[in-house]
Amino acid sequence: TKDIQIAVSHYPLTRDYVARAKAAVPATTRFSMHNVSLVLAGGYVGGQWRLPGGGPIYVPGKGFFPDDATMQGLGYLGGVWQHVSPGLDVNPIYPLPPFRLFNSPAATMLVLSSSVH
Repeated sequence: TKDIQIAVSHYPLTRDYVARAKAAVPATTRFSMHNVSLVLAGGYVGGQWRLPGGGPIYVPGKGFFPDDATMQGLGYLGGVWQHVSPGLDVNPIYPLPPFRLFNSPAATMLVLSSSVH
């Protein structure tokens, strides 16, 4: 059975970052993006301010109305699974008043299993 590596990042990684990280080291490097099974990230707080039934209004570095699929939840990029948690608090990087709008705090529970159900 293959070991898994879980990476933790404050902000979600991008496809470009994963590609550059893989290109920077040989595929045989033990602790590298080549072997990461899952990235756990947060930082965007799900967009902090959201439209009801829609997505985030603004995310610093991503602009207005970014793709919600990259702001929270599970996604696959460049051969690596990434889970982005919407988190529990607000982020001071937002140029918005420091509260969540139509964006409930959320704690994520992930279950790692060797079998698929």
